[in-house]
Amino acid sequence: MAQTRTDTGSVEETGQDDMSAMPGFASWIPFGIMLVATGAIGWVAAGILILEKLELYRNPDHVTSCDINPWVSCGQVMETWQSELFGFPNPGFS
Repeated sequence: MAQTRTDTGSVEETGQDDMSAMPGFASWIPFGIMLVATGAIGWVAAGILILEKLELYRNPDHVTSCDINPWVSCGQVMETWQSELFGFPNPGFS
């Protein structure tokens, strides 16, 4: 049972637990964990794409790991001028 103070300074029992003041708080924790996990996955994937682009600078015949089939081929995208539009390798924007 939670206690609250009134304007006169007396203490009253509210009949509610402390956790009932924030009923949706516990449901936000899994969502936060999911955001951190997917953010980390995205950060790692972006790092891999940068490393692939740097490898293409060293070896133009390099076959990138994201070349799955003719429709999903980030290696061809990395060779376009749009993939360096902002002055650094950003293959996701082409």
